[in-house]
Amino acid sequence: PSVAVNVFYNDERLKPEDYDAKDVYGNKDLVVAKDAMKKASELGANLNSLPEPYKTFYARRCLNEIAAQLGMFLDIPLKSHRGNKYDLSKDAMKAFED
Repeated sequence: PSVAVNVFYNDERLKPEDYDAKDVYGNKDLVVAKDAMKKASELGANLNSLPEPYKTFYARRCLNEIAAQLGMFLDIPLKSHRGNKYDLSKDAMKAFED
Protein backbone atom coordinates (compact mmCIF):
# COMPACT_ATOMS: atom_id res chain seq x y z
CA PRO A 1 0.00 0.00 0.00
CA SER A 2 1.01 3.61 -0.52
CA VAL A 3 -0.27 7.00 0.49
CA ALA A 4 -0.13 10.19 -1.57
CA VAL A 5 -0.68 13.64 -0.16
CA ASN A 6 -1.43 16.63 -2.33
CA VAL A 7 -1.03 20.06 -0.80
CA PHE A 8 -2.76 22.99 -2.45
CA TYR A 9 -2.19 26.55 -1.41
CA ASN A 10 -2.53 30.06 -2.70
CA ASP A 11 0.37 32.40 -2.18
CA GLU A 12 -1.00 35.52 -0.50
CA ARG A 13 1.33 37.67 -2.63
CA LEU A 14 -0.56 36.59 -5.77
CA LYS A 15 -3.97 37.78 -6.85
CA PRO A 16 -6.69 35.32 -7.90
CA GLU A 17 -6.38 36.47 -11.51
CA ASP A 18 -2.69 35.44 -11.49
CA TYR A 19 -3.85 31.81 -11.56
CA ASP A 20 -5.45 30.08 -14.52
CA ALA A 21 -9.19 29.97 -13.76
CA LYS A 22 -9.39 26.35 -14.96
CA ASP A 23 -6.39 25.19 -12.90
CA VAL A 24 -8.14 23.30 -10.11
CA TYR A 25 -5.03 21.43 -8.96
CA GLY A 26 -2.49 24.26 -9.19
CA ASN A 27 -0.40 22.46 -11.79
CA LYS A 28 -0.35 25.12 -14.49
CA ASP A 29 2.02 28.03 -14.86
CA LEU A 30 0.82 31.41 -13.64
CA VAL A 31 -0.98 33.40 -16.32
CA VAL A 32 1.70 36.09 -16.62
CA ALA A 33 4.48 33.49 -16.69
CA LYS A 34 2.71 31.47 -19.39
CA ASP A 35 2.34 34.63 -21.50
CA ALA A 36 6.02 35.53 -20.96
CA MET A 37 7.11 32.05 -22.04
CA LYS A 38 5.03 32.31 -25.21
CA LYS A 39 6.61 35.67 -26.01
CA ALA A 40 10.09 34.26 -25.28
CA SER A 41 9.41 31.47 -27.76
CA GLU A 42 8.34 34.00 -30.39
CA LEU A 43 11.43 36.15 -29.74
CA GLY A 44 13.67 33.12 -30.06
CA ALA A 45 12.09 32.25 -33.39
CA ASN A 46 12.64 35.82 -34.60
CA LEU A 47 16.29 35.83 -33.56
CA ASN A 48 16.82 32.41 -35.10
CA SER A 49 16.40 34.00 -38.53
CA LEU A 50 19.63 35.97 -38.04
CA PRO A 51 22.99 34.56 -39.09
CA GLU A 52 25.74 33.95 -36.55
CA PRO A 53 27.31 35.77 -34.75
CA TYR A 54 24.38 38.22 -34.67
CA LYS A 55 21.93 35.60 -33.43
CA THR A 56 24.12 34.79 -30.42
CA PHE A 57 24.86 38.42 -29.68
CA TYR A 58 21.23 39.58 -29.71
CA ALA A 59 20.02 36.53 -27.79
CA ARG A 60 22.50 37.35 -25.03
CA ARG A 61 21.45 41.00 -25.11
CA CYS A 62 17.76 40.07 -24.75
CA LEU A 63 18.48 37.75 -21.84
CA ASN A 64 20.55 40.39 -20.08
CA GLU A 65 17.84 43.01 -20.64
CA ILE A 66 15.18 40.80 -19.06
CA ALA A 67 17.49 39.97 -16.15
CA ALA A 68 18.24 43.67 -15.57
CA GLN A 69 14.53 44.52 -15.50
CA LEU A 70 14.05 41.83 -12.85
CA GLY A 71 17.00 43.07 -10.80
CA MET A 72 18.98 39.93 -11.57
CA PHE A 73 22.44 39.25 -12.94
CA LEU A 74 22.93 36.41 -15.41
CA ASP A 75 26.36 34.98 -15.98
CA ILE A 76 25.90 33.89 -19.59
CA PRO A 77 29.11 32.33 -20.90
CA LEU A 78 30.53 33.63 -24.13
CA LYS A 79 31.07 30.09 -25.39
CA SER A 80 28.09 27.87 -25.96
CA HIS A 81 27.89 24.46 -24.36
CA ARG A 82 27.09 23.02 -27.77
CA GLY A 83 30.46 23.93 -29.26
CA ASN A 84 28.91 26.31 -31.78
CA LYS A 85 31.53 27.15 -34.39
CA TYR A 86 30.46 30.79 -34.09
CA ASP A 87 31.28 31.12 -30.39
CA LEU A 88 32.35 34.65 -29.71
CA SER A 89 35.52 35.59 -27.90
CA LYS A 90 35.61 38.52 -25.48
CA ASP A 91 37.41 40.60 -28.11
CA ALA A 92 34.76 39.83 -30.72
CA MET A 93 31.98 40.75 -28.30
CA LYS A 94 33.56 44.18 -27.68
CA ALA A 95 32.84 45.05 -31.30
CA PHE A 96 29.12 44.63 -30.59
CA GLU A 97 28.93 46.57 -27.31
CA ASP A 98 26.97 49.80 -27.11
